[in-house]
Amino acid sequence: MNITKRWPAACMALALALGVAGCAGELPAITAPQPAPANYARLTAAYFAATLPKQPLAGATISAIQPAVAPQPAEWVACVKLASGEYYAAFYGEGKVVDARSALTIDRCGAAEGYAAFPAPEKPKPAVKPAKGKKATKS
Repeated sequence: MNITKRWPAACMALALALGVAGCAGELPAITAPQPAPANYARLTAAYFAATLPKQPLAGATISAIQPAVAPQPAEWVACVKLASGEYYAAFYGEGKVVDARSALTIDRCGAAEGYAAFPAPEKPKPAVKPAKGKKATKS
């Protein structure tokens, strides 16, 4: 038998051996997806107020939350549409906003449904002052 007839068989044997060797490792654990946070709009408003304070949020709307598409940074995504027409994508995992950025095509913000008024961020609670005549204790 000449080499040209043995070459395809040798390639098949090598590919099979490499394929079987690749399957010998452990598979990653599959976990159930985290539920979408019910208060995602409020979480997003607080996140935007803290991390993107220069973005004008008056007149902004937020979409319904939807599953994110890989390779996005979290399991859930909602879109924020500013009054200027610019879109931002907010990503949620473990019950909080984990990231937000200008929306990309993969975020599907233009096709997202259920846009509603963006909630005003909650005002920070004032620090509690000690009663008159008592000194604040250090902890």
